[in-house]
Amino acid sequence: MGGAEVYLENVMRYLAETGGDRRWQPQLVCRRDAVLDVWAADISKYCAVHRLDIVRPGDVLHLARLVRQSDLVQLNLSFPSGKYQFAAAFVTRLLGRPLVVTHHLALGVSRPWRALMRWLGRAATRHITVSHYGRDTLIRDFGYPPDRVVVVHNGIDTARFRPASADVRQTFRRTVGELLEGRPWDDDVLLACSVARLSPQKGLFELVEATELVVKKLPRARVVVIGEGELGPRLREQARARGLERCFYLAGGLPRPRVAEWLAAADLFILPSRYEGGPATALMEAMAAGCAVIATDVSGTRELITDATLGRLVPARDVAALAAATVDLLSDPKARAGMGEHARRKVFDGFTIEAYLKRTIAIFEACVNTALSPSP
Repeated sequence: MGGAEVYLENVMRYLAETGGDRRWQPQLVCRRDAVLDVWAADISKYCAVHRLDIVRPGDVLHLARLVRQSDLVQLNLSFPSGKYQFAAAFVTRLLGRPLVVTHHLALGVSRPWRALMRWLGRAATRHITVSHYGRDTLIRDFGYPPDRVVVVHNGIDTARFRPASADVRQTFRRTVGELLEGRPWDDDVLLACSVARLSPQKGLFELVEATELVVKKLPRARVVVIGEGELGPRLREQARARGLERCFYLAGGLPRPRVAEWLAAADLFILPSRYEGGPATALMEAMAAGCAVIATDVSGTRELITDATLGRLVPARDVAALAAATVDLLSDPKARAGMGEHARRKVFDGFTIEAYLKRTIAIFEACVNTALSPSP
């Protein structure tokens, strides 16, 4: 579970709850992986969900029927390799439906995926990237036609992610202190949060190392990571080995409304990723919640944090720089408040789900209209 899944959940929920654009009735196809069960069940409240593995003949036939009934197929790539997405692209191409590919993470890949990515560049009617960095990668590394690649930054639900009142914030922090540490956290506790899959991409081992440096200068600091993944046991072991059992916590995966509460209650948000596809969804959510942020200067992050009034950028894998920025901001409540206010306005100005859907639906309509137009 990562940003691509959060994006899809946001889009489906928004279209259902607001009415969106009634000309478009989405259906979601996703794997039968158990890790997606809760997520798929939540999305099924908003649209039809089909769980297919596309390795069984029956699944392929089912997918073909869905594609044949559709005006357009949007393929969401959370990573630029894997049998599932290319099987879906081949079926769509074979049946002659317009294909729009959204690239949530544009990276260089090895054979045979490199050849398939090049094929996809020609097979799709349009490609959407979530950053200018991603667009440049597709054009430079895979030879995508520039006129087919469009940048549309992801957007978030700003009604869900917003600052909390002082009373609500205080109550929540006391409650989570009791949950994680066995005692309510006093007002002097400095809380930094990260929301990320527990995977190598997210740089969480560097965050553990940085936490050790931070608490030497600020013993009241607490760092909490929200998310699930394969690195959970190793991260806990590293924290224990460094004596951080009462300073560094893994809160596990949480529902989106609960994540919003954490971000509104935090003093600081930290995203230490080694790479990203674009401005991370979690980073946008933290900024919308009015939280001061620190992020690594990777991929498309600079397209969101465009200057120092919006957040701090540090080099990826640089533990000392990450720790120094954390100590600096946790020690300066005035700077955090000003940064949070500027950051929230930045998200409202161009990174909302409304802005994303408006641009994306316009791309869908252009692709369908082109497919329906008679050849000269």
